[in-house]
Amino acid sequence: MQTYIRISVCILCAVLIAGCGKKEDKKSTETPQNQSKDTQKISSKPSNSTAPETIQQLQSSPEPEAKKMESMGAAPDFTLTALDGTPVSLSSLSGKVVLIDFWATWCPPCRKMIPALKDLHSKYNHQGLEVIGISLDESGPETVKAFVESMKMPYLVAIGDNTLSDSYGKINAIPTSFIIDRKGDIRQKHVGFVEFQELEQSIKQLLSEKN
Repeated sequence: MQTYIRISVCILCAVLIAGCGKKEDKKSTETPQNQSKDTQKISSKPSNSTAPETIQQLQSSPEPEAKKMESMGAAPDFTLTALDGTPVSLSSLSGKVVLIDFWATWCPPCRKMIPALKDLHSKYNHQGLEVIGISLDESGPETVKAFVESMKMPYLVAIGDNTLSDSYGKINAIPTSFIIDRKGDIRQKHVGFVEFQELEQSIKQLLSEKN
């Protein structure tokens, strides 16, 4: 009888121990799953939920270093008459930083870039920047003049031709812009739309250089 009781007690203990072990295993396997769901939930929140921290990090981070701009050679000189009657020649702008923009009224990315050029002119013209828009329109100066007036473009705008554009490397796409330093050397060429910040960084760098 005593032997039977001992055997029964041993079996009962074994069952109890096995049951506790399963509970612990189940609990331990559920915990990582719950953590995974929480992580997934956090990562799937709208981006604006983490925007304040991201913006603060961006604001506190240093500005990227300015790109080194090697001279690409002397910019070809030209003489044009702006739409307002002002004579425009590159040689007369020696000592200034010049941004030349080849564009056309019918070109969507050209139109998209105009606000940046307006802002650059307003912000840096008094510091020695000259922005010149050279239109490659073939519809005549009246069309360009009406467009310039409607867009309230404050910088110089003149009508160019293939001879002029070819002298700058045969321009096949517009907008194409050139940034020229105070010595008259081309330091940057951009084909296509360029953001204000990128142009501003280059212009600030060149304005800070001594002639």
